[in-house]
Amino acid sequence: MPSKMNPEKHETNVLVTVDEGCRGELEVIARRLEAAGMNVAEKFSLGGVIAGEVASANLDQIRAVKGVASVEKEPRFDVLGETSVG
Repeated sequence: MPSKMNPEKHETNVLVTVDEGCRGELEVIARRLEAAGMNVAEKFSLGGVIAGEVASANLDQIRAVKGVASVEKEPRFDVLGETSVG
């Protein structure tokens, strides 16, 4: 369970979409994302999407990686069924 005392350590599940012109470099971009602090879980070459976890404090570094078109936080659900992003 993430600590509420240190929000920078909070891991967020993200979906990273790779620029269309860079989809042939999916492995290279995945390594760049890892170097920027993302734990890459899966790579979907057909859709040009990379899924993983990243500390909230590193989201801007992930967005700045060359070849990244967008970064979306996966929604989280609590026990009462309420949805939140991030």
